[in-house]
Amino acid sequence: MISDLVRSLVARVATVGVKADPLSVAIAAVGGLVVALFVVPNLPTKHGIPGPFRLPIAGNALALAKYANTGKSHELFHQYFTKYGAVFSLSAFGVLILAVRDPVLIHRALTDTTSFRRSERAGQRVPDIIGEALFVLPSGEQWKRHRKQLQPAFAPLQLRNAATVIDPVVGKLADYFTDLAAKHDGSATVNIYSEFTALTFDLIGVIGFSFNLDAIKSLHEGTANESFEILEDVPIIFQQRVFRPPSTWEHHGIGLKSPRPLRVRKFLDDLFGRVIEERHAANSRAREPKDPKTMDVLDRLLLGSEELGTFTKNEVIGEMAAFFLAGHETTANTLTLLMMELSRNPEIQERLYTENKTTLASLKEGLTAENLHEFKYLDFVVKESQRLHAVVGRVGRQTTRDIDYNGRIIPAGTNLMLAFNEAHRDPKYWPAPERFNPDRWDGLKPHPGSFVPFGDGPMNCIGQKLALIEIKMTIIRLIERFRIALVPGQDLSYVTTITTGLKHGLRVALTPRI
Repeated sequence: MISDLVRSLVARVATVGVKADPLSVAIAAVGGLVVALFVVPNLPTKHGIPGPFRLPIAGNALALAKYANTGKSHELFHQYFTKYGAVFSLSAFGVLILAVRDPVLIHRALTDTTSFRRSERAGQRVPDIIGEALFVLPSGEQWKRHRKQLQPAFAPLQLRNAATVIDPVVGKLADYFTDLAAKHDGSATVNIYSEFTALTFDLIGVIGFSFNLDAIKSLHEGTANESFEILEDVPIIFQQRVFRPPSTWEHHGIGLKSPRPLRVRKFLDDLFGRVIEERHAANSRAREPKDPKTMDVLDRLLLGSEELGTFTKNEVIGEMAAFFLAGHETTANTLTLLMMELSRNPEIQERLYTENKTTLASLKEGLTAENLHEFKYLDFVVKESQRLHAVVGRVGRQTTRDIDYNGRIIPAGTNLMLAFNEAHRDPKYWPAPERFNPDRWDGLKPHPGSFVPFGDGPMNCIGQKLALIEIKMTIIRLIERFRIALVPGQDLSYVTTITTGLKHGLRVALTPRI
């Protein structure tokens, strides 16, 4: 149909050359403009992959930005996947994007480093805030240097030490819930997302950098916490910049010189700059160098070597900010959505309680990072929640050469948006995908690319083991002490920024078991 229209317009233009009457000239001019603006952008591309209609110049950017601004981009992508299939094409201001839910292509994009790379696009969205941080760095030598320097901070000994910090902090939070329940007729009603956000915020500070920002204390005392509020604004700024060209950022209040981003960066420089100076001073006073086995993330960032080189102050600050962002929001949302499923499924909650009671009684050394594997049903529950609720719903990759995908050629330089949330619910790989069913994991080995809550390949989440320790210890201790019920009548709609969570949090009633 489109090709017929093009042929007719071309014929009309050719006729103009013969007749040259004003009406024909006008019709040809309008027709040419229509072709240039509306037809050409929507002609079949080299890859032949379908997608929604594209506007002139902007392509699909306006629709994407509209949904992103309201935190509902996940809804738009679901609509498109339902209509166009496992892969569809988009464009935004001349940039071609393929959205992918096909696990086969997802797995390949994450693991085949010769054909796919992480581009500079993510880092270009927050250069003024977190700069050169690991999780936005493109593939290349700089990423390798950061990853190699930081990897030892997540070694078994460091994880064991982290568990000794996590357990008592969660215990104190549980004590608070118990006291609150005693004051309110035996049940504590809280927004558990706020509690988990403060919890993970404090844990990342203590575990990664050996300082506490007292987010839990501020939350319970009702006092403002500037650290918490400012860092929470970063993923919102990031999301608002994603589908807008940089030339428009200033107009929307998110430019490199806009008050919000400048406030964030000044705060990061002041706070983390002070922490870095204090650590340098402490290291200078120390009689002996710090044992590498006891180093935290900040120690690793400050450590220099001939092989890797020393991180600049901006790199250190960027990585510190990135760890707070990536480490607390993802884990808080995972815990919240898991708690939502447990409150909806009391029989699963009671099975967890039974396993907890039996397994905890059998542990000779108490709860540690090493014996978490003994909570087998808990592992099923966590995985099923991560499958049904992919907190990091989408990540980007870029082709480095032409790719053959099911007989279609995806050109080099094409940007891919890998939709983990959609792949996790693909009925081809997941029977009854909308059902929360932890038992499906008994003996299950997922198809590669169909379950990637922490990504895959060399760029998988560096902190995934630490996150799982936080998640499992928190659930064990809360289920051990409380029955959790969903407060009825609340709005459980989702919101997407960098991560996906519940727009208004989650209100639950915690009733002590004894």
